[in-house]
Formats: sequence, C-alpha cells, structure tokens
Amino acid sequence: MTWERLFRELDHEWEGAVDAQLQAEVAERTRAELGRLMLLERLRGSVGHRLRLGTVAGRVTGELVRVAADCLLLEHGSVELLVPVAAVSDVEGLGQRSVPDDQVGEVQRRLGMASLLRRVARDRAAVTVVRAATPDLHGTPVLVGADFLELAVHDRGEAARARTVSTRLVVPFAAISVVRREP
Repeated sequence: MTWERLFRELDHEWEGAVDAQLQAEVAERTRAELGRLMLLERLRGSVGHRLRLGTVAGRVTGELVRVAADCLLLEHGSVELLVPVAAVSDVEGLGQRSVPDDQVGEVQRRLGMASLLRRVARDRAAVTVVRAATPDLHGTPVLVGADFLELAVHDRGEAARARTVSTRLVVPFAAISVVRREP
C-alpha cells in the first residue's frame, strides 16, 4: 500500500465519520425542535384543511378556517363550529406544516373564545351549545365573562324575547365542547 493510497482511505473514513456525526446532530436538533412544538402551531399550519376533531361530546368535521388563542373555527357547509381547544381530544387530517407564534399577528395570538362570543352576543345571534353528557342548549348569548357564557335559552327559530326565553343558564367555557352557529 502506498502512502498516498493510505492518506486517501483515511480521508474517506474521516469524511464518513464527520458526515455521520453531522447527521446525528441534525436528527437530535430536529427532535428537540419538534419537542417544543405546540398543538396551536400545528393547527395554524392546517388552515384550509378538512379536519375531524374528537371532542368530549363526540366528533365534529369541517374545514379549519381560523385558529384563535384558545379555540378553532370550522365550517361544515353553512354551519360554523367554534371548538375550544381544551375540548379537543384528537385531530385527524392535519397537514405537515406548522406556524409558530412569531409568524402570526398579535390579534390572532390574543383573540379568544370570550371575544368571539361577545361579538355573537352583541349581534344577538342564536347558537347551539354542545356539552358532554347533557342535552344541547339552543339560545342567544346575553353575557360573556372571562370564562363563562350566559345563554337565554329558547326554541330554535325563535328570537330571544321575554315570552320565548325559557330560562337563562350560565355555562362555564370548560363545559362547552362546540358552539354551533347556523345562518
């Protein structure tokens, strides 16, 4: 074996060891980065995808339209579904992209379920509140606190008037699986 050939072989072995070390470092950094990934970041990357969500009250399906600070907006035909992230037990249909917090605006990062429901209450729009293990509630939001919704319960198709409201119920956000809004 010549000295030159020996040097070439050692150079080749060294390059292989450096490549293997670099690949191992990249793999470790990738695992560490994925370990910091939040569900909202994965969901933001799937806007426009048709998702199927498991919730404590059952499955809901729709196109993911928006991701807010603590809830998701899906559209299923003409029906809008507001789903608290805390009520989601699993998600099917996510894309491969993720969108980190620093790539979304301040409004999107801060706008949450309470703000959205306050707008519904202001517009006096009727909704159906879906909860786990209890009948759905249909009515009009009249007051929205930081962590609860007060609903004037009435029949579907009726307006929230003194004669049509059967009761007013306070529903903690933690008990809500889906808020359905129909045109």
